[in-house]
Amino acid sequence: MPILVDVVSDADLAGAVRLLFSKTTFPAVAARRFHELLATGEFDRRGIFVAKDGETLRGAMFSYLLGGSQAAIWPPIGEDDAIRLALVRGVLDWHREEGTRLVQALVRPIERDRADILLKADFTYVTQLRYFSRELSPLESPAKLQDLHFQRESVVSPDLVQLLLQTYIDSEDIPELNGLRSGEDILAGYRAACGSEQPRWWRIGHASQTVGVLLLSSTDETDTVELTYLGVVPEQRRRGYGRRIVEFAITEAAASNAQSLTLNVDTRNERALRLYRSLGFREFDLHDFFLCQITNSSAK
Repeated sequence: MPILVDVVSDADLAGAVRLLFSKTTFPAVAARRFHELLATGEFDRRGIFVAKDGETLRGAMFSYLLGGSQAAIWPPIGEDDAIRLALVRGVLDWHREEGTRLVQALVRPIERDRADILLKADFTYVTQLRYFSRELSPLESPAKLQDLHFQRESVVSPDLVQLLLQTYIDSEDIPELNGLRSGEDILAGYRAACGSEQPRWWRIGHASQTVGVLLLSSTDETDTVELTYLGVVPEQRRRGYGRRIVEFAITEAAASNAQSLTLNVDTRNERALRLYRSLGFREFDLHDFFLCQITNSSAK
């Protein structure tokens, strides 16, 4: 009997969730938390796919929308490569029908064996993302911020979107994404990342010149703020503004009574890595980043 891949049914939901977390350290705890997120609507049950042989569950996979035309997946769990490949291709077919154009996957290197199947299903390995955190203790020798001005933006206006797109030009953080997303795609991704919390945007200037943008957002952990995005326009780079902006972010996060500030950065962005480490950020996680650009003919 052929393997069939489809969105999970009510009857298979509990078994699929158990399977999704079967390889985690605390599978029961993770599964319970996942059910809670489904119940609150933070995760869409339509993103859970199962592979079945008749009535027998052979594999499961989860995907979720990131906003705009973007989505993310977890690597599939299945009995063999054929089942795992069928799951990935089934999920990509679903996203194609939904109008999704970019699908990404973040996988810890220790789980790389689960991700290798992605390379057989139109994904490309792009880079690694390094995750950093800093306790919000006082800065030892903060830079003077008087030469920069930070304007809080309560509404994301069209000109702010244009400024945001300018900061992506020649970016050293996942440049492979440049040109693949519209401004609305990028904003939708940030809104999805921020969840129900209102993101905090700043437009940054120096004298009469525009320097860049900063985005801070809340996380699932109430005592943690994320530096979600920091971008400087090309003509204002290499002037030391990055350090001043990060120090402003540290000060703002501390003012919100948070205990730590987190961020992630492309491992190829050596200047940013040096900057964050010099400001007391410590690496706590690492993920491989895979990307699939969906086209009408990408399914095999």
